[in-house]
Amino acid sequence: MALRELLAAAATITIVTVLAAEAQPAPDRSSETVDRPAIEAARSALTRRDYGAALEILREAARRGDVEAQYRLAVMVRQGIGIEPDASTAFTWMMTAASGGHVDARYSLGNMYERGEGVDASRSEAMRWYIAAAAQGHALAATKLRTTDTQPASGSPPTASALLEAAARGRGDAALEMLRAGLDPDSAEGGRTALGEAAANDRTNIIRLLIDNGADVDHVDANGDAPLLLAA
Repeated sequence: MALRELLAAAATITIVTVLAAEAQPAPDRSSETVDRPAIEAARSALTRRDYGAALEILREAARRGDVEAQYRLAVMVRQGIGIEPDASTAFTWMMTAASGGHVDARYSLGNMYERGEGVDASRSEAMRWYIAAAAQGHALAATKLRTTDTQPASGSPPTASALLEAAARGRGDAALEMLRAGLDPDSAEGGRTALGEAAANDRTNIIRLLIDNGADVDHVDANGDAPLLLAA
């Protein structure tokens, strides 16, 4: 390997190491600050489509320092579920949850920095939070980091596989990002769709998001089942 190549490789390793050190979170204590009864109450309200009640429950828990409530509140405000979308407020709560160690909030915060939602766009800050999320095992954040050197600034083209994963895990921000990028909400892989994955895993927020973005509620999967029957 030529000297120039060795120096370039060393520089790359140094940059990644520094970024990882800067983004490395404090010990994740997010699970210690989760008010489970409040989260379940909010989830129940969402299932009933009582979005106002869900928002109020999450606001109260978020103000008490509950990182899961902070994240879920940020998602609802960002997506405009039961409230007018407010990118600035969503960013504030997402930052609070991310700073508290919430892995999904860290990924979403990176996405908000990348897109300039509620904050001035900053690729360096986006990378910082993607690195922090990936360090905690976030698959989509790791994918962002793997593609950042070969894809344009907006990231890699979304895939059906990624949408199905986001739907199954209830990652509304990731799903919304892919839909905004033009991915068909009915994109399928192996006969499975995002709506089916969301229904099978009781992800009511994803079901509503997909339907609002044109998903076919009558579509049948490889087994001949309509997705929403799985949620019944």
